[in-house]
Parts: sequence; C-alpha cells; structure tokens
Amino acid sequence: MRLWLIKKLGGFTDIYDLLESISDEKEKDRILTKAIEKLFNSVSVYDIVRNENGVWMFGDRILTDVQYAILKEQAESFKKSFLFKVLDIDFKYNCNKKMRASVTNHELQIAKVVEYTFDILKNRLSKF
Repeated sequence: MRLWLIKKLGGFTDIYDLLESISDEKEKDRILTKAIEKLFNSVSVYDIVRNENGVWMFGDRILTDVQYAILKEQAESFKKSFLFKVLDIDFKYNCNKKMRASVTNHELQIAKVVEYTFDILKNRLSKF
C-alpha cells in the first residue's frame, strides 16, 4: 500500500524506479554523478585548477591574471627548489626499493601507485 501511494503521488520508491523513468542516458549519468558526489564527497575536475578555453578557473571562480601569475610562480619556484629535488630522489629511491623487495603483486602495485602519484604532482606543476 505504501509503495502504491508513493507512486500515485509522483514519487519514486527507490533510485531504480527513478532511473527507469528517464530515457535520456546523459540525464541518468548526470543524476548518478550528482548522487555519488554527494554521498562520497568526491572531487571532480571542477574542483581543481583548470584551463577552460584559455581561462584559468578554480572551482566556479575565474582566476585573475594576478592570481594565475602567483600560482605559476609558486609552481615554478617549488619545482626548482632543493626540497623538491630531495623529495623526487627520495620517492624514486623508496619506490624502487619497495619494488625490488616486493614479494606479492599487491606490494609491487603499491610502489607503482606511489611513484605514479609523485609523477602526477610533477606533471601538474609543469602545466601552469
């Protein structure tokens, strides 16, 4: 009776009923993406600094020329810093050490993921 009443009032009993009622696949994806973002507090491309058609954005804000210049200067400064060089060598050394000592495939994958994470940082610094 409860489910019948919910449907009669135009509501959906669960997410599957809602998705069945939507024929547009893009709309389904949009709804599911929003639900996942809300439930898992995920980070999307719109939460990071990005270049959209020549305009630098952070979240919903357009970065001013001054903000972008500061960001670029800080990225270049960090990349050239002694600390960054030390961290780069340290990460490589420890990842290689872990890969050589790994006994299981899982341990090998962990070392590769750590190395990949540092590569993301290096590549990100180069994009400004």
